[in-house]
Amino acid sequence: MTQYLHHTVDGPAVAVDTTVFTISNGKLMVLMLKIKSGDYSGKWCLPGGLVALKESPESTAIRVLKDKTNIKSGYLEQLYTFGDPNRDSRGQVVSIAYLLLVRETVPFELNASGNYVEIDWQEVEKLPETAFDHKDIIAFAVTRLQSKLEYSNVAKVFLPESFSKEDIVAVYEIILNKKLKAEAALGKMLSSNVIVETGEGKYKFAKESINYFD
Repeated sequence: MTQYLHHTVDGPAVAVDTTVFTISNGKLMVLMLKIKSGDYSGKWCLPGGLVALKESPESTAIRVLKDKTNIKSGYLEQLYTFGDPNRDSRGQVVSIAYLLLVRETVPFELNASGNYVEIDWQEVEKLPETAFDHKDIIAFAVTRLQSKLEYSNVAKVFLPESFSKEDIVAVYEIILNKKLKAEAALGKMLSSNVIVETGEGKYKFAKESINYFD
């Protein structure tokens, strides 16, 4: 029997953990919860929970986000499956990880009925002590986000509809965690059709749609 967040199941459990990123004060931030009691008391974790019977992993991710953080919209995609049998000291739990991107103004709040004492944004480069393998999940999510900048419009979440060269280069530098040569970076974005020029020194993303849930 495997016990996970007050639930007991036969055999390995299947859970979902979501890395929620935003950009705030020039930093890439991740939303985390501080665990109240149990094996991981005092440590921080990603919002996660078990997949219910007849529920898809994506539906679980959306439900858990609403239940534990009150976040009800954002860009969501599946990342990877983390299956180390020793990733959770309480029993074998396979985690399907998701990535969620939100604006820093997104409202969130802690569900007082859960096993948590605090919810807050944490700097990706200065993570607190984490539970499970969530540090590894966050690192994987950062790498995925960085790679998607090459060919997609995911940075749209962090920018207004129309933006300047300085705006988008700043977002890229924060996510990539390095300084860029602005003109070269902008030229690459234009040549790869990630963005298009709209005139008067302004740009927009070439592809308008993005995979939001709400």
